[in-house]
Amino acid sequence: MAKPPSFSVAPGDRRRSRILSWGGLAGMIGLAAAGLVLVFPQDDLLRLVRGDGTGPGDRELTVAYLQNMVRASPRDANLRLLLAGKLLAAGDLQGARQMLDEAQPLIVPASEAAASWERQDFAWHEARLQQALGRDRNAEVREAVNALLLRLQRRAAAATQPRQV
Repeated sequence: MAKPPSFSVAPGDRRRSRILSWGGLAGMIGLAAAGLVLVFPQDDLLRLVRGDGTGPGDRELTVAYLQNMVRASPRDANLRLLLAGKLLAAGDLQGARQMLDEAQPLIVPASEAAASWERQDFAWHEARLQQALGRDRNAEVREAVNALLLRLQRRAAAATQPRQV
């Protein structure tokens, strides 16, 4: 006669029935951990993203994180300005200009973000001039110089102290 199945509840019994296999349990834990990482990392990511990001892989990862953060918080001008700075450092003038243009309407006048936008905009025009000089195209160089001079004139007119120029 066949031996009846064991209904043992002993923890070490291998024939004991389980709700989940060990692989299923590990998968559930992994999914829960991934969900927590996706929900709570923004502060840590922002601290990492604000770093120098000197390597090309770091820069690409930083830009990718910031683009996702901008998508998640479309009304955050500071994130857009941070992304514009990283894109400018990476040499993506078109992407940086787009971020600056999108951030401008979100900025409160006379705020730290407004001053940051002015610095980023000036840096963008400087980079545009450097790029035009590198291409050795006189028309682009003239246009970039004129735009840069216009910004310098505005900055000088609005300055109340020498260091503001």
